[in-house]
Amino acid sequence: VFTSLDKIYPFPLPSPVDERIPRLIKKDLEEAKLCFSVGASNATATMSRRAIQRACKEKGAIKKDLADQIDEIASSKIITEDLKELAHTIRLVGNDGAHPNELQVNQDEAQEILELAEQFMEVIFVAPAKVREIRENREKNGTKSNT
Repeated sequence: VFTSLDKIYPFPLPSPVDERIPRLIKKDLEEAKLCFSVGASNATATMSRRAIQRACKEKGAIKKDLADQIDEIASSKIITEDLKELAHTIRLVGNDGAHPNELQVNQDEAQEILELAEQFMEVIFVAPAKVREIRENREKNGTKSNT
C-alpha cells in the first residue's frame, strides 16, 4: 500500500501526441506532458499556453498578444465561441504558471489545462485531417458521396 509520500520511479511516460498536429505545436504539447508527468504544474500550464499561441499563429493570427490572437481567430470564424473561451482559459492559467504572482497552478489544474489544450488541437487540426483522410480514401477506393 502506497502513502501520499511514496513515489514510483521512473515516472510513467506521457501518452503520445497526434502526428497530425503541426510539428512545433506537437513539440510544445509533448513538453507540457513531460512536465506534467514529473509534477511540474506551472511548467505544464505554461507549455500548454505556448501550444495555444503557436496554434493561433498557425491559423493566421498576426496580432502581438495571445489574448488578441485568440480573439482574432475567433472573429475570423476559425474557432467557435466555445473554443475561444477554452483558449482564453488556457491562456489565463498559463499566465499564472509563467509569471511570479500569488497564484500557483496545482496538479489538478495542470491536468485540466493540458487536456483542454489537447482537445483544442483535436478540433482545429486532428479532426479536419481525419476528414481529409476519409475523403481521400473514399475517392481512392471509388466511393463517392451521395451529395
